[in-house]
Amino acid sequence: MSDNVTKIIKPGRQRVVSVVRSLSHADLQLQSILKTNKATKNVVVQAYNNLQHHAIIKVLENISIDELNRDKSGIRISALKNAGYTNIRQLCGLSLYHLMNISGIGEDGANKIVRRVHELELHAKRLAKVRLQTKDKNSDATQIVVAIAVMMNTRQIVKQADTIYSANHNDLTVNIKSAKKLGSTIRWWFTSKEKKMSRIVSLVYLEGIINQGFASEAQSLASSFSTIKGQQNSTTAWTNFEVNNAPFYALLEQIVGTSVISDKTFIGLPEKLVKSVEAFPLDMSLMYATLRDYQVFGAKYLLHQNRTLLGDEMGLGKTIQAIAAMAHLTVKGKNHFIVVAPVSVMINWIREINQHSALEPVKLYGNHRQQVFKNWCKKGGVAVTTYETISRLNIPNYLKIDMLVVDEAHYVKNPDALRTKFLMHFAAHSDNVVFMTGTPLENKVDEMVFLISMLNREVARQTETMKSLVTAPGFRQTIAPVYLRRVRDDVLSELPDKTEKEDWCFLTPCEEKVYKQTLLSRSPMQVRQVSWNVPDIADSSKAVRLLEICKEAEENGRKIIVYSFFLDTIAKIRTMLGAKCFGPISGSVPATRRQEIIDEFSKAKIGSVLVCQIIAGGIGLNIQSASVVVICEPQWKPSSENQAISRVYRMGQSKDVMVHRLLAAETVDERILEILKGKAETFDAFADESVVDSASKTLNESKAMSAIIQSEIKKYG
Repeated sequence: MSDNVTKIIKPGRQRVVSVVRSLSHADLQLQSILKTNKATKNVVVQAYNNLQHHAIIKVLENISIDELNRDKSGIRISALKNAGYTNIRQLCGLSLYHLMNISGIGEDGANKIVRRVHELELHAKRLAKVRLQTKDKNSDATQIVVAIAVMMNTRQIVKQADTIYSANHNDLTVNIKSAKKLGSTIRWWFTSKEKKMSRIVSLVYLEGIINQGFASEAQSLASSFSTIKGQQNSTTAWTNFEVNNAPFYALLEQIVGTSVISDKTFIGLPEKLVKSVEAFPLDMSLMYATLRDYQVFGAKYLLHQNRTLLGDEMGLGKTIQAIAAMAHLTVKGKNHFIVVAPVSVMINWIREINQHSALEPVKLYGNHRQQVFKNWCKKGGVAVTTYETISRLNIPNYLKIDMLVVDEAHYVKNPDALRTKFLMHFAAHSDNVVFMTGTPLENKVDEMVFLISMLNREVARQTETMKSLVTAPGFRQTIAPVYLRRVRDDVLSELPDKTEKEDWCFLTPCEEKVYKQTLLSRSPMQVRQVSWNVPDIADSSKAVRLLEICKEAEENGRKIIVYSFFLDTIAKIRTMLGAKCFGPISGSVPATRRQEIIDEFSKAKIGSVLVCQIIAGGIGLNIQSASVVVICEPQWKPSSENQAISRVYRMGQSKDVMVHRLLAAETVDERILEILKGKAETFDAFADESVVDSASKTLNESKAMSAIIQSEIKKYG
């Protein structure tokens, strides 16, 4: 065979240089994206540590040195005070030598002080809360907000860069090193045939990587990353934070590695169950959103326990936990999911699914529902439907629903209602069932027990044997396999303050005259509209107070949401407020229009007012753009007011929230409020701690109102 046949031709130097330079640069571009992202995380961590340090200092400054002797250990507090020490912060870091030089403090006392101060420092760390607030845009807070804004907006780019870099970097490094040696002519002549072939193979491999678009994709990602990063500034970041701070806090929690999950998060849950749930491997690959730690635990709980009642307080993101559970099942090959919800929140479910996951929502409602249902049975997806619609759907015997999610599950608290029976039929066809409600108890404990019975008959049977549910730990232990509830104070340490105020108004002569007339009519609905039912709204003391609240809110850069049960009251408020008023959101307003109204209100100027009927505006809506809530009259159900307030005071709220309750003095408002306060205590105790005596807490609204009216009539003679 001729030597020419076996001769290996050296690649041209320019070819080698071009390939090596292109891929080396691309590899460095990807590295730069990842390093910049890591550096941005470090900025967040450092700034967070600074804020946490300042928060701890404030806590320690507010702890009197009298706390040193709370355990009666004999520390001479007077000696410390004589030396000028008044709070624990001043004692932090003091050495034994320094303390022993204080007159009256010996070695034993100094040791006790050091130990006690250390205990109080640890206590302060648990109490200290880091809050990012638009009213305090200090340098550390601004660094955090801007850095997180960059990370949120470049998240997908970083993820792509990491995937490409991880898959190619090692091979590129090896082959670039090999191919580089092809550039030297002298080295070529003194290289064995095997090594020459190996280096040419490396070059061809690298050219193949270029042809696959590696370099161009790296260039595109680097360019996009740089552009987006450059667009983020403090003004833009703080504006986005104010609109919705929930994703900021979720990512902050992930970056700094501090979980908001506290011991209270697991009240009543057996330790064995907690550990088992936490160990569940949740796959989040189809989720776009970053979940809070307590939300991750919630999603795991739903999957681990199979048939559950998620009773998290409103505003904690029950929806996203259910979506995460369905996303996990989708990765595992499941694809038939149904969400049953009131028609008013259907649009919210569809938007949330699209926004936070790669799942495909299917609107199962309206004239074409049967055809849509048939297609869903074949192809799957997340069917979003209503309680009314499921009564018209026949589930094929062969079909198993991979997860049934029932929103506002207290809608099926009546075992005799048709909607309940149809829902139970769907539940029987479902491998996983999730009931969701922020108000598992409304008027009767039995209603919650019934919901549990639909999920786990054995657990329900055990609860029924408890004649009086007066011991929280025992009851919560019993329902732990089914029921998970967290409240805002336990898991959202960053929430701003909420202030609730009772605004008492005294009736004018005109109002008092109308009030007496309505009492004689004995119409509960008319009587409850006290102050609002005057012929001229200008004579209404509640209306005057509402105008004052709205004016003050506007001057303080806030928006207002006003709730009333009565459409007449809402109509008068709309007329009174004029162009600054949005809505109303009432039971007759379609769900799509409700969301449009909220979107318009969110974009409106400061001082704008959204008016809502409380029974419609309290369900399935997120209205964080408002930070002032006005409730025009007391509501019979504490849950109604809680729901309404939670539309504003929820994850994502960045401003302190002020709640005003407009009340007319010396009227039925006083009597209703007295009853409600006792009932609200029962609700809070049971829903959060499961402590209740069901037999003594039932309220008959009609009888109560009749008694109140009769009492008021006697008062006026």
